[in-house]
Amino acid sequence: MPVYDFRCPDGHVSELLVPYKDRKEQPCPECGDTATLVWLQAPKLDWAGMAMGANAGPEFIDRFEKSHKKRREQEQKHKAEHGDKLRDAGS
Repeated sequence: MPVYDFRCPDGHVSELLVPYKDRKEQPCPECGDTATLVWLQAPKLDWAGMAMGANAGPEFIDRFEKSHKKRREQEQKHKAEHGDKLRDAGS
């Protein structure tokens, strides 16, 4: 069973180990209200800074910056269209 992140209306965020079929809503462990599935974003890494620390060339840094800018734009577009909701494919 995977671990999912849930947030209740009071703002409590919890990680819960639940079956896939039960992933949309769970009771909040803190207040008992209904918590819904959310996608929390991992911290953004400074690839350019890490690359410079490894003595990488400007082409390497440029490639990472472009790659991460594209990914960030995709994430922002998805969040604008769907909010924190899960993409539900077929269930």
